[in-house]
Amino acid sequence: MQPFRIGKLRGGYCVTWYDVVDGKKKRRRHQLEAKTLAEAWPEGQKIYKAQRILQQGKLKFKNLWMSYQEHLAGRRTEQQLKSMWKDIGPFLGDYEPSEIDDALVKKYATARRKKFKQNNGREISNTTLYNEINLVQSTLNFAWRKKMIGEEPYKLTKPTRPN
Repeated sequence: MQPFRIGKLRGGYCVTWYDVVDGKKKRRRHQLEAKTLAEAWPEGQKIYKAQRILQQGKLKFKNLWMSYQEHLAGRRTEQQLKSMWKDIGPFLGDYEPSEIDDALVKKYATARRKKFKQNNGREISNTTLYNEINLVQSTLNFAWRKKMIGEEPYKLTKPTRPN
């Protein structure tokens, strides 16, 4: 038996489950984007799992990144995510989504510039950093749209790109 159920809400589908808060049963319900029951089950399962992880305080940026990568399966962006994770993952992977802000991204950019110069003997381009930070922002926005995180993500400042 599933710990959640799929039901109807405002002409669409929703996922519903119950939590125990202070000894009382509390209903949790999230509207789904799915148009059919077959689409609603996997979407509901993802939302349920993400909310359980979030409630346990275990939701990390790497969980969101992998979910976004799975969502983009078969697209070119999926390959970009896999490639860029090698650099982004070790630095940002263990942070909670709410901790990712301009200060942290600035630290990432500084560390990334230093590491790139050591490995390649030249400066990393602003376009590369822009693309990496843009994928971080896209991942956070995806998590917000899919109700995996409870608050709207911070809008990250990206380096300027040459024309």
